[in-house]
Amino acid sequence: MKKWLAIIIAVLLAVGPMAMAEEPETAEATAQAEETAAPETDGEVDPAESETPADTAAEAAADAAELPAPEEVETLTAEPVEVWFEEGFGLSLPADWVSYPVSEADQAAGVRYALGDGSGERFLFIQLTATSLQSAEALNEAVDAEESFSKRGALTFNGTEFTTFIDSDANASCCATLWGGKLLMFMFTPQSDADFMLTAPQIMETFVAH
Repeated sequence: MKKWLAIIIAVLLAVGPMAMAEEPETAEATAQAEETAAPETDGEVDPAESETPADTAAEAAADAAELPAPEEVETLTAEPVEVWFEEGFGLSLPADWVSYPVSEADQAAGVRYALGDGSGERFLFIQLTATSLQSAEALNEAVDAEESFSKRGALTFNGTEFTTFIDSDANASCCATLWGGKLLMFMFTPQSDADFMLTAPQIMETFVAH
């Protein structure tokens, strides 16, 4: 049953032509989302070149995620890692996933966490930004109004309703919800990676509030 559920969710998250991208362009995704919900930014997440100071919020976010740096991945077991985030939710992530620093520009845009499979090619960016939206219906209307967003759907993960959509410009598959009066968004990139788009719904199925 879970296999069929994952496939159905993957279809909602992954269908549609996507632009190819060599690096995750979260700032571009942020700019699109901010047209409807959040402040502007011109930053770009670059896990390989970020030089975040040790006492910045980026490292604090990495510590909160309790995931290792890419060079420490060999110490992991094969079991999924249950991660609890200080914003009040949890996810179960694949055992080989790691936490990357977040650039100052993307921190300013509300990106709290940059997670991935350690390859430097597949990423999950978790963003929390201020918003004037007050309901799921308003969020849906905002997504529908954005021309670069497509394939909108509605899914519920363990009691929390999400609006799902594809951001073509950012090559990202997104799940968004209103969380504590803010906009919480999970951005999986590259959306053009079909195998990764099967992993994305499996991760979102484990979302739980606490």
